[in-house]
Amino acid sequence: MNIDFLDYFYYKEPKIVEYHKDNIDVVIRDGELGEKEAVLYVDGNQWTAHEMPSKSSATQVFSHYWFARGHTICTGLGFGVRENWLLNKKEVTELTILEKNQEVIDYHLENNPHIFQYAEVIPVDANEYKGKCDVLLLDHYETETFDEMARMSSKILKNIECEVAWMWPIEDIIFQNHREHNMTKLEYYELLKKEYDLSKFPKVTQELLDLFTYTYHFSYLNRD
Repeated sequence: MNIDFLDYFYYKEPKIVEYHKDNIDVVIRDGELGEKEAVLYVDGNQWTAHEMPSKSSATQVFSHYWFARGHTICTGLGFGVRENWLLNKKEVTELTILEKNQEVIDYHLENNPHIFQYAEVIPVDANEYKGKCDVLLLDHYETETFDEMARMSSKILKNIECEVAWMWPIEDIIFQNHREHNMTKLEYYELLKKEYDLSKFPKVTQELLDLFTYTYHFSYLNRD
């Protein structure tokens, strides 16, 4: 694939700069795979990383972009990669971002103030928020195992009413584990939905799951 599919879907990167203030550090360094990597630390602990220019963290949330529409709620702000992208999707009519760390919010107030012009950013723990939306996109996890993430997501779905929900990194979990269970990706996805009571996760096709798992790893599969 020669064309950058992110550009095709109107991806626009937020401003990511070196930053050291209070308990927040953004470090831009040489990554392990030969390109620049931005890393966000909170209280000395790594929260997220974003490779440039391959935009790896954006390819990992293509599924989120795919499902977003109407009033969309995103949990976890991080570098704002997903959120900034969703501002360019016409089907998203309202964007709400739940971020518990005020210092992460302050970083974006300083460097990406346009996000606050077009989206509502609420300083709250997503696990405690109650509300309603069309689409709920979950990506506020830190060091939890997938089992913990999925159980947390199930509880959040009891508090936030929605038509469709999705979570990072479910497509990668499916990709890594479906063969071990002697299942297709679709069969394993349905098993996870049932096992963790993820009733608002949508009905999908095998082809769509193949697309999501491919795009999740796109930046790595297309290196020279």
